[in-house]
Amino acid sequence: MKLNLPKKLPPLCDKLTLTPGLADYNNNPTWIIHDTHHNRFFHIGNVEYQIYKHWQLSSPTAMVDAINKNTVNTVEADDIKHFLLFLSENNLIKKTAQKSKSNIIIKSKNKIIQHRYLTSIIFIGILLGSFTLNPTNNSLRLPATLDYQRDFIVSSSPSQIKAVKVVDGDFVEQGQILVILHSPSIELNILKTRYEIEKTYWQLRKIFALQTELDNLRILNQQLDHEITTLKMLEKQRDELTIRARFRGYISNVEPSLNPGRWVGKNQKLMDLMNPKEAVINAFSSNPKISLIKINQPGIFVPKNINKSNVKGYVTSIKDQAPANIGQQQIPVYHMKLKPQDPIQFQHIESGTLFLYPSQTF
Repeated sequence: MKLNLPKKLPPLCDKLTLTPGLADYNNNPTWIIHDTHHNRFFHIGNVEYQIYKHWQLSSPTAMVDAINKNTVNTVEADDIKHFLLFLSENNLIKKTAQKSKSNIIIKSKNKIIQHRYLTSIIFIGILLGSFTLNPTNNSLRLPATLDYQRDFIVSSSPSQIKAVKVVDGDFVEQGQILVILHSPSIELNILKTRYEIEKTYWQLRKIFALQTELDNLRILNQQLDHEITTLKMLEKQRDELTIRARFRGYISNVEPSLNPGRWVGKNQKLMDLMNPKEAVINAFSSNPKISLIKINQPGIFVPKNINKSNVKGYVTSIKDQAPANIGQQQIPVYHMKLKPQDPIQFQHIESGTLFLYPSQTF
């Protein structure tokens, strides 16, 4: 598609924020643009991120020179053209700049018609498939990506490295030990709690033997229940320090500082686990309709690339992420994962739109 690139770029909308996204299949960083006014999310790559960060230069020529000189990325005018088209199509430039949209997008009306025709085919295909695109039927539309199954291995609490069992490139089975951590504070609390339990048992035995202080019996039983619950929680925390693979796959990006005896903080990244034979659909959203979605409910991923096929999947997990700060408020953000219904093959991460239908099943 032939585009006209203006000498001065239009300004972006004011209510846009940028947050890190999932790494791509080559472990390159990606980013998520959050349109806080309309509560929409858009997934971009590292080149688009650099263009976004240099947008205030206004001049495409100055932007290309600055990015190529000051960063490891290489961009051309065509990269800026396509990113400008993306911003314009998704209404991410200021309304005052929308008047020039016709000068930005097209020179060939036939190609516009062709693009709209192909886009319509996608939606007609969905309409004829297992789902009905009916906004009144609790349908939910989210920006999403199709990626390999991956897990970011992090420490569950401040702890000391006891052993690292893998290196970059290792293939591991589900349940295989990756890292063993040790927390002296957790061990100390376990010993203290066990001592308190023995002390409470001794007091209870004394009451039963002497038949005195019977009024304290109920209080001591409640105290014992609380101490046993605390001990189980601490032992679970200790067990989590032995980190195991959640699925079979390859190890990558092992932190070079992971040496026995070194301390790590809570939620500190240790390594990545990736399975290139399994795909997963990722979606991030703060839409309150997420509460309508349940595990195993279906969805359809529609790739942005119109030459790619739609992917049916079902929800496997919904997790809370760090909340997004919007003005004075913190808005909860959810990370949803879907597993494709059928095995698929793809070359690299695909961005697109996820349609969810809470009342439907395959």
